[in-house]
Amino acid sequence: WMMQTEPFYRMILRHCGLMISGVIVFALGVKLILRLTLKQIETTSSRITIKLPERVDLLLQFITLLSFVVLITVGGWCRFVNNELTFVKWQVCIQIITLLPYVIMMMFKWFFFYDINYYIRSRLVAGQVASGMVTRPVWSRKEYMIFQFRHCFLIVAVPVLSVMFGRDLLQSVFIQFSLMQYVTKDQMALASTGVILIIFLLLPLIIRYVWSTEPLSAGPLRYRLTRFCNFIGLRYRNILLWKTYSGLANAAVMGLLWRVRYVLMSDMLIEQLDDDQIEAVFGHEAGHIKYHHISFLMMYVIAATSIIGIGSEGIRLLFDGPLNDVAFISGYIFYIKIAIFGMIVGIFIYLFGIVSRHFERQADVYGAL
Repeated sequence: WMMQTEPFYRMILRHCGLMISGVIVFALGVKLILRLTLKQIETTSSRITIKLPERVDLLLQFITLLSFVVLITVGGWCRFVNNELTFVKWQVCIQIITLLPYVIMMMFKWFFFYDINYYIRSRLVAGQVASGMVTRPVWSRKEYMIFQFRHCFLIVAVPVLSVMFGRDLLQSVFIQFSLMQYVTKDQMALASTGVILIIFLLLPLIIRYVWSTEPLSAGPLRYRLTRFCNFIGLRYRNILLWKTYSGLANAAVMGLLWRVRYVLMSDMLIEQLDDDQIEAVFGHEAGHIKYHHISFLMMYVIAATSIIGIGSEGIRLLFDGPLNDVAFISGYIFYIKIAIFGMIVGIFIYLFGIVSRHFERQADVYGAL
């Protein structure tokens, strides 16, 4: 009775207070773990500590995700956002509010992890300077956090939220012009699929500006890579320098259509390798295009999304139908649904890793040839 008559502002304060308390507890735990990790790295030089930051980072990612799941389920944040914020009509806004605790927790994780990253990179820079190599200063905490936010969060959030925004916009237009009565659910689903396809085709343009990139400047290296592309018949929009503050040695190719296809070469890759090695890496990325790996990955994503959608609907029908009256699980249906859905998504993530490794081996062979 008290919950039903609770004023709305009190409900907001209660849920926001619970969310903030959970985030603070998470932040204090992360700070303690990373402080102990840094102390271990500074006082020990064994082989175990070399891989310790990577393992701790993986552990913290799992803890972050688990903490977020606890907040949105046991903490009731997801139910509050979806059931009480009825004045928010667009699903994209609902999802942004739902993800807010996760974003805050990730910011705390990056803030505290910077100390370990700074220690490792400062030693690396000192070694490069002692060897007479040209290097750049270690990035600041602000630069590190911006880099992580753009490359670890926005790279996923922007495409997904763009799809949701497109679907919300499409539905809003249909409602505004009173067209919903002329459109069936199947036709709306087909239109939503069209929105997803458009976003996927434009994804390279999105990544181009989400990440910090610029066209590779004219010079011997650009001329060599351009000549290589002309030799193998590779069409692309541009070759981009991927600015990572010399924190990432990597290359990537993106774009199903050549007019929105980009080849990325990171700054550290260009700084650390000679032109022959860079061309070999470039050949690996060209292999992804020549073997149509992007098209196959697109079909895999569409198939996985469709199966997950069908599975979600099957789970809903199963628990709203035959299993709805089973007494001993009636109080846990919400959590069982999440567990089954997570298992389905986990299977497809595992299969995606197998497919990706196969594609990487094919691209290696093409680059070697």
